[in-house]
Amino acid sequence: MNTTHIRLFTIMLFLIIGISCDQITSSSNNDKIPVPFAILCEVPSIGDYVTTCRINIQNIEFGNNNGDLSDIELIITDEENFNNYLICEDNSDEINFLDHFILAGMTKLNPTSLYIKDQVVYILRDTLYYSVEILDGDATMPTRGEYIVLVSSEYLDYPIKFKVFFVEVEV
Repeated sequence: MNTTHIRLFTIMLFLIIGISCDQITSSSNNDKIPVPFAILCEVPSIGDYVTTCRINIQNIEFGNNNGDLSDIELIITDEENFNNYLICEDNSDEINFLDHFILAGMTKLNPTSLYIKDQVVYILRDTLYYSVEILDGDATMPTRGEYIVLVSSEYLDYPIKFKVFFVEVEV
């Protein structure tokens, strides 16, 4: 082999290795990484209501005009905001904001009943997502859904996005 062939072979080898590494990074970058959390509120829900905490609507400014189902999105990282925006049962004073933070939200007023189907917290592409699945009910009763979770503070450095959306009723 002459020098030109060796250089060409070396360049092709680096290209193949670079493309392979890029594909590995891309595929792992698209995987959702589950984040542990505790549900503090899920009202109304399909199963038992979880109402350890509720949003104190007297201290909330309504009107998220982003076109989403989500109306209120709160990231609570200290006791002052906790006391201002949430109303909780007696055991809530055990929350240590050095170790945890709270994600809380409320849907826009829906003209029919709705139910919280599922809540999930995960990391995708270096962003923490709080995903809430909503089922649209058939009763003509205006309803807002409330959802609140407690998450470890180790995830607080990630950008946080709420994803609140309707899912189809499984028949």
